[in-house]
Amino acid sequence: MIEVVASVQKANDQHLWLKKNDGSQCQRCRQGNGCGGAIWGKLLSTNSLLRLPNDVQARDGDRLRLTISESRFVWISALAYFFPLVWLILAAGVGHYWYSEPGAIAAAVLAAGVWLVSMRGLLVSLTAARVFRGVQQERLSG
Repeated sequence: MIEVVASVQKANDQHLWLKKNDGSQCQRCRQGNGCGGAIWGKLLSTNSLLRLPNDVQARDGDRLRLTISESRFVWISALAYFFPLVWLILAAGVGHYWYSEPGAIAAAVLAAGVWLVSMRGLLVSLTAARVFRGVQQERLSG
């Protein structure tokens, strides 16, 4: 499990907005060599707030422990990185089969454009609340 502690900056009945607690990660995680807390650190940057469903009826100022399974994180990563790469390679292969190297280049560029245009709407609609709906929330005392 990958976990981090975050502070609730704002909350209502449906959603909460979180900010990372800077002291919640060990030195190894801050360097990217630890258990995975650095992943949360990148998502919960100091410049932005992460919006999630308010599953634990948190209030402003509460501290939460957020946990996500490694398998869910791998799946999200695959959607973001692996599938577009496979799409690009397949398109380049088909283009190369039909028109040699210029066909491979054209097909790869076309595939990248089609992927970006088709996924743009999906990515805009995928808020952090939807992407990370598998995040477990636990209210911390104090």
